Amino acid sequence: MAVVVPRALLALLLLSVSGLVAAQRDCYGAVVEVTVLSDDDSTPLDAFYGYPGPFGMALNDTATEQYPVAVADPVNACGKVAQAPTPGAAAVVARGNCSFADKAWALQRAGYGAMLLFNNEEECVLMSANRTEAQGLTLAVASLTQETGALLQQLLAEHAAGGSA
Repeated sequence: MAVVVPRALLALLLLSVSGLVAAQRDCYGAVVEVTVLSDDDSTPLDAFYGYPGPFGMALNDTATEQYPVAVADPVNACGKVAQAPTPGAAAVVARGNCSFADKAWALQRAGYGAMLLFNNEEECVLMSANRTEAQGLTLAVASLTQETGALLQQLLAEHAAGGSA
């Protein structure tokens, strides 16, 4: 079952800043900013930086989208994925067990509008997919570090339990 956090929204922003110096939890030189906002008052709860995916929605320096956020079920998004708790939600997804495109297709079929893939190792991952397998994917795609994935899941769990981050 996907964990829904109705009090948290996710915004994907493509930054035009080059040479961004990033903390360990962020991807070095990354261009996608993922900001988690409280939907109570739109207060930023945290921000993370990652790489845009090479397929799906084209992100640009003016693109700003907001999505409810949930952890995919199963978290690796391989095979059949449980329906998005809110149509167009962003899914937090673990790397591994199937291709990046297979994960994106499973999420898109389940009604998700974005995929936030976190790595299964410390560093960032640059996703890839051949043109044929990625053709028709429309969801926004970004990759994050393993630490960021853990922090996002913790933040979601705290808000689902009524705590604050």
